[in-house]
Amino acid sequence: NRVCEDIPYPTVHKLLLNDLFNFGYEGAPNIDRLVYHLNNEGRLAEETWRHLLSQAKVIFRQEPNIIFLPRGCTIVGDIHGQYYDLLTIFELGGSLDQQPYVFLGDYVDRGSFSCECLFLLLALKIIYPRSFFLLRGNHESRQMTQ
Repeated sequence: NRVCEDIPYPTVHKLLLNDLFNFGYEGAPNIDRLVYHLNNEGRLAEETWRHLLSQAKVIFRQEPNIIFLPRGCTIVGDIHGQYYDLLTIFELGGSLDQQPYVFLGDYVDRGSFSCECLFLLLALKIIYPRSFFLLRGNHESRQMTQ
């Protein structure tokens, strides 16, 4: 029995690859579906998160070491696994279609939702590769995560 019966149960099924990506391996991730799933405490199937990482890796490898940013971009500091704060940042910072974003690293660690933050940020990088920038912070280094 649940103590608070009016709070819904977390999502039990894992988000499958074909449920997240609009056209299987070739399409972009469906952000609305991802956010809905993560908001309901859902998890991603291993095949899904591995493909997400793989697609983002291709984009990161094509980027130069120095990027020139457009004026008026939203610059975001440490997230540290605070998924719901990340959602609030997007609400306050402007539409992702029109507003460039730069994240300064430290996406994981400390908060309870490090994977959720990373998955959402990577999905957005895949969709907006030229206006959504993710820099590596010290918490994304091998020394900090082992």
